[in-house]
Amino acid sequence: MVLQLEWLQDSLTSMDSGTPTEDLLKIASIMEDAVGLLIKELSSTPSIGTYESEVEGRVLLWSLIRHLEAIYELMRRDIRLIPAAFTLARSCFEISTRIKWLLAPKNVFARESRYLAQLKEEAEYLKGISELASPNSTTANWLARSEQILKFHDEVSARLPRNTKLTRNVPKLRDMLKQLGIEERYLMYRVLSQTAHGMHAGGNFYRENLGISKVLKEPDQSNWHYLIFTTWVEFCECGDRILECANYKSDKSIFFELDLELRIIIQRLKGH
Repeated sequence: MVLQLEWLQDSLTSMDSGTPTEDLLKIASIMEDAVGLLIKELSSTPSIGTYESEVEGRVLLWSLIRHLEAIYELMRRDIRLIPAAFTLARSCFEISTRIKWLLAPKNVFARESRYLAQLKEEAEYLKGISELASPNSTTANWLARSEQILKFHDEVSARLPRNTKLTRNVPKLRDMLKQLGIEERYLMYRVLSQTAHGMHAGGNFYRENLGISKVLKEPDQSNWHYLIFTTWVEFCECGDRILECANYKSDKSIFFELDLELRIIIQRLKGH
């Protein structure tokens, strides 16, 4: 049982006010079924390892899946846990965007070039954090790891066809979205970020109006539809793209039927 917030107790009608509705529980089951379906289909594809970008795409996919699993488990437990779910959804959006950007090119060597930019980003990260701390054995290990990554980066770069255009750096999130032709989705990211950043808008789960007209409250099921739909769309697009890169043949998304079912429920949630 999630602890009640003392300053909200007067506005709560019962200790069970966080109980998920049947619609939210059904959505959680649909999401869980989708994860299982994707894992099943991936197991039927050829083993990976020929191209680094394909391996990296799957590594990021596992992270995306774990975030999605955490969201639907929070949904099942208590709908008042939505602030944590929003923060997870924000991470899902970032991971998904990066997967789609990494695997967007049709040419596999162009994808490899993007992977190399992703790899170099870690080397720069390790070098940067080592400079923030006093020199010790840990920072020495970070620098050694950075150098190891850069060495591997150069070895892979040397094996790319000469006409491959190298991606120098991983673009910012909004630029990734622009390159993917979906820059308008940056709006979704901004909305999902308010809670994680502790912004005033992130507190609107708990309040209505301002000043003396302010009413304090707990979140309800109507607050969930936005993060559910956004996270669902991102997960499905990534899953389909990962399968496509693995030469999985299908004339429609593997999530097609589950998607239809989920969208009907989302419309009901939006109506509340």
